[in-house]
Amino acid sequence: MTEQLSKIEDQLTNEMLRTSDKDNQSDAILEIRAGTGGDEASLFASELLSAYEKYAKVQGWKWEVLTTTKTELGGLRESSVSISNAYNSEEGVDGVFGQLQYESGVHRVQRVPINDIRIHTSAVSVAVLPAMDDNSSENEISSS
Repeated sequence: MTEQLSKIEDQLTNEMLRTSDKDNQSDAILEIRAGTGGDEASLFASELLSAYEKYAKVQGWKWEVLTTTKTELGGLRESSVSISNAYNSEEGVDGVFGQLQYESGVHRVQRVPINDIRIHTSAVSVAVLPAMDDNSSENEISSS
């Protein structure tokens, strides 16, 4: 009896953890915005965007910058990027959105900037959204 309950519990856990959301197969829109921390936050945002770009290239994804606003110091105030899978993903394997969706949120760094001797805390917000499929009939807005 205990063995059967354990087996059922494992099956339920697997079902609960499995994501079957159709958006997981989608391409993604990545938005990064500098938050608290002033110039240091904008530099962190720029570094984070660069890290995501390198990750996308390693994965073989197509990277297209949609909008970017830079600061005077070369940091990044905000940026939106379209990331798509250059190759069709295999069945059962998450697409770009499925792999990046948990990156959404506030990313924080604590470090000593070059121009100061004290530790500064900076934050950047990251949003990962599923890209809309151009051919999907779900994109149509009903007039009723």
